Amino acid sequence: MMLALLASVTMVAQAYAWDFSASGSASATFDMTTTAPEGGDAITEQSFSGSSGAVSIKSSHTDGDNSYTLTYKADVDTDGDTLGSNIGLDQTLSLAASKKVGKWTASATASQSLMEDGQTAAISGDDGAVITLTDGSMTHKLGDAAHLSTAEKAADTTAGGAVDAEARVDGFKGYSLGMAVGPGALTIAVDMSHGTATKLMGDLTTALGVDGQHTGFGINFAGNVGADLTFTYATGSAKAHAGGSQTASANTMGLGVNVPMGTFALAIDYEASTWTDPAETTTTQSGFEVSTSLSEIADGTVVVNVSSQAKKVGDGEAATTAGTELGWKTPIGPTSLEIAYGTSTTDAEVVTDIEVEMTFSF
Repeated sequence: MMLALLASVTMVAQAYAWDFSASGSASATFDMTTTAPEGGDAITEQSFSGSSGAVSIKSSHTDGDNSYTLTYKADVDTDGDTLGSNIGLDQTLSLAASKKVGKWTASATASQSLMEDGQTAAISGDDGAVITLTDGSMTHKLGDAAHLSTAEKAADTTAGGAVDAEARVDGFKGYSLGMAVGPGALTIAVDMSHGTATKLMGDLTTALGVDGQHTGFGINFAGNVGADLTFTYATGSAKAHAGGSQTASANTMGLGVNVPMGTFALAIDYEASTWTDPAETTTTQSGFEVSTSLSEIADGTVVVNVSSQAKKVGDGEAATTAGTELGWKTPIGPTSLEIAYGTSTTDAEVVTDIEVEMTFSF
């Protein structure tokens, strides 16, 4: 029914210079993973798989400085658990628009979830929105968005092994102001929310278990300072409402640097994060990720990634994870082929992963 309606709208819209398009993707993979626990026998698992990405049908229109894009998207969700089911069809209908009046351009997307995990009851996602307003020198964002960058620059492969080192930020409902500063752009963000399970900038927990108010602030700088550099820092805390003494806090910092040198590129990511729960237990997490990329190797690109992360909870011993990845990726006609090896080592086990993946987007 939804597809028939969208097709009808598209045919009528052609008379008003709307463009129609459709897109999708597919991937096929061979994976071999070996897990060797400390003091136990290693287990090797091998498998072939194939999967398709979301299918999107779009119709777009431009009228001077104003533009509109209508999108219907269908995707089978196999890892979500929105309504207590691990599998089901997600359907979304959205209209993205950009309009300019004077020197100001506003943009937003009205996105409505039609179905989640094959059900229409208790739909919880895809109805958030952010309004972006810019005059070319300042950009305001109000609403639900990824206001700050994770500051990641390191390249990795399709194999498992690398440990992310990044500013622990995600999408959140807040406000941000971006402006040009020197050789780059500076973004200042404010995060305010209330409830029992609040988070700093959408990621690190400041949950109190009781109703409380969370307030957070963050900055992000991205620019070319002789190297492609991104820096993000965010800090915030939550306090129980009147009558409660519970508090929680969190802060995170991420630095990413990428240095391209012709066919060779060196990238470094660094992270330092801390969060304290209402019981005054502090968790600290730090790590790094270093990658080198070299193109024009047998018509492809070779990537080497080395990473490490240390996490300490309270007075306990720090748990360390070390990761290494090596991969080669090349285009073959309209497809992309990647062969990769990865290994992840902790005090408890060593996991190695060999993966061959072919992808095709259309």
